[in-house]
Amino acid sequence: MTSQLASRPPAVLRKIDCVMLRVADLDAAAHFYENVFGLRRLWSDASSVGLGMPDTDAEIVVHTMDLTSDLGVHYLVDDVRTAVAATRSGARPFASRRSR
Repeated sequence: MTSQLASRPPAVLRKIDCVMLRVADLDAAAHFYENVFGLRRLWSDASSVGLGMPDTDAEIVVHTMDLTSDLGVHYLVDDVRTAVAATRSGARPFASRRSR
């Protein structure tokens, strides 16, 4: 088991920074997450609201933006170039909805 751990590449992804959820009604969605799940509003702008959970600094971000990416999870990394290179060099562990 120790040899398997020693042969792994260094971690590029440090943590989940936020999960982006596109919604039709920004105010209704923020109200839902605040009042049903007890999340607290951390910040907001015209097209998004960041909501916090008590045991992590990762955020749920409800938004109305028309983003091109199917990937709604955003990771915190130390070096963006290293993370991009790692992503490009390996097989993607997820499939884009567009590729099906």
